Amino acid sequence: MAKSPPSSPKATSLLIDEDFSEEGNMDMLIASDKVLQGLNDTRSELLNRVESLKQDLQHWRGKLDTEVNSYNEEIGDLKDSLNSDVEQLKNDTSVVDCAQFLEGLNVNCDIEKTLFDDLIADLGLQDKMDSADESEAQFDYFSSDAPVTSVTIEEILE
Repeated sequence: MAKSPPSSPKATSLLIDEDFSEEGNMDMLIASDKVLQGLNDTRSELLNRVESLKQDLQHWRGKLDTEVNSYNEEIGDLKDSLNSDVEQLKNDTSVVDCAQFLEGLNVNCDIEKTLFDDLIADLGLQDKMDSADESEAQFDYFSSDAPVTSVTIEEILE
């Protein structure tokens, strides 16, 4: 239906304002729809990007967990190997200590035997042993028949 011509200038300006405001509202609606569409597109892109980042993070965490487990296993193996080496060194040290102790005892026994033989020679018992037959040459150091003499080490070493 056609609009009737305005009867007054005031009515004419109202009609123009009304037409302009309808066109302005349309332009604003179109502009707001475009902005809304742009925001929705941006929101979708951001959601896709966030989802992609979540997947990347999960993948990275999985790889990191695998590496941590691998390193833990390697550290456990190294720890076991180190403990084994330490035990072996302890055993080797014990064997060396034992061997050194026995060697020291042997040296001490040799010194004691030398000192004792010198003592026997000093007491004149060596002549009896030299003159005896080899089968009878065994002297009983602990025999109660042997003469007991008190001698200090200083006296022996003089």
